[in-house]
Amino acid sequence: MSELLEYLDSVSIDVVKRKYYNANKVNAVFEEIRRMAEALTEENLRLNNEAATASARQQQALKELDSLMNAYREALKAAHSRADKMLSDASEESAVMLKNAESRSELAAKQVEECLNAIRVREEQNIEFINARMQRFLSSLYEQEELPAVTAENEEDPLQLLQSRVSALSSEIHALESEPVG
Repeated sequence: MSELLEYLDSVSIDVVKRKYYNANKVNAVFEEIRRMAEALTEENLRLNNEAATASARQQQALKELDSLMNAYREALKAAHSRADKMLSDASEESAVMLKNAESRSELAAKQVEECLNAIRVREEQNIEFINARMQRFLSSLYEQEELPAVTAENEEDPLQLLQSRVSALSSEIHALESEPVG
């Protein structure tokens, strides 16, 4: 635009006079063209400045968008990393818990087996003790006198005789139960 203004300044009125134009009218038209050229130049500068500002804002927005995208990628990468770590930790903890559960189960089975063996041994001891007592009891029965035969005089007494024998046996059983096992 500045070239146009220089050109308009360089136009000589002498040329115009030779052609028989009114110099004032020509100068007025040139002034009008010069003002329009200056206005166009100013508008062109303003639009160029606005375009440069818009371009700078656009570049800034693109930089910010790129920065945000990088931050998003980093956050996503960190989240995936934390999730993988949590999953790995949970898997390891699960394996440890399973191993502990298996060892506890084996320990519990072993303890139950030991208890059952102890009960079995104790039962065998109790059976031997009871057998020994029964043997003594039975041998004491055979050693005692046999029951007297029922005669006419003690015909009513067999029930009493049986009751006395049952109470004697009951006393011996109570005596056996009160003795310590061992």
